Amino acid sequence: MGNISEKIGTLFFNYALKKLKRRIKMIPLKNAKSIGIVYQVTNENTFKSIGRLVQTLAENNREVLVVGFVEGKEIPTYCVTANSGYYFNRQSVRWTHIPKNDYVNKFMDKEFDILFDLSEKDKLTIKYITGLSKAKLKVGRFSARNEKYLDMMIALKSTDSLDVLIDQSLFYLRTINSR
Repeated sequence: MGNISEKIGTLFFNYALKKLKRRIKMIPLKNAKSIGIVYQVTNENTFKSIGRLVQTLAENNREVLVVGFVEGKEIPTYCVTANSGYYFNRQSVRWTHIPKNDYVNKFMDKEFDILFDLSEKDKLTIKYITGLSKAKLKVGRFSARNEKYLDMMIALKSTDSLDVLIDQSLFYLRTINSR
């Protein structure tokens, strides 16, 4: 966090996180009816990995909503033509790295059974969406910074790919016993 805008955004995020009220519940994948996915679109391979996950999760008539953040000014054509989620870019983000977008705000307000944070890098914009989501169970990559808002973290090697994070997340969500 080198620049001042990100530091100020982090202050806003931490303040809002302290005020957030939500029900945390360990939900087995088989019982999940609504699933959210948030990630940063870094390239077409990342996009395709998320697409495969959506297909897997959409089985059993689950509602699966995807929000992807694009760092650049233009949303890649492969995102637009696939019509498989909602994508936003820097123009929909305040100078503090906080989203200023109605769809993203509604996404954060939805009480998903499970929310996947599949960001590969530490991005305040993604952390803000995940952290302030009202999802019952939040799953993502292990990081000391993520401990304050993720309920289930997957420890990976620095060389592990997004596909490994997805596979490990699904594996552990399938092993949760319902009560």
